[in-house]
Amino acid sequence: MQCKATNPVEVDLGALELRYAHTRVAKPRLTDMLTASIERYGQITPVFTIPEKGRLVLIDGYVRL
Repeated sequence: MQCKATNPVEVDLGALELRYAHTRVAKPRLTDMLTASIERYGQITPVFTIPEKGRLVLIDGYVRL
């Protein structure tokens, strides 16, 4: 399988499939720090998705979401 790097694009949150959300461990302190950073600087690092059957499966960025 080959990966194709693309430029970040803005997508509707409803287009994301959160298939792996159940595997995440909640870390409230880190979430608070990330929230403060996004409020101050905006989202610096985009989330990572893969296309599958017409949807985008979220791989990395559950906390940023």
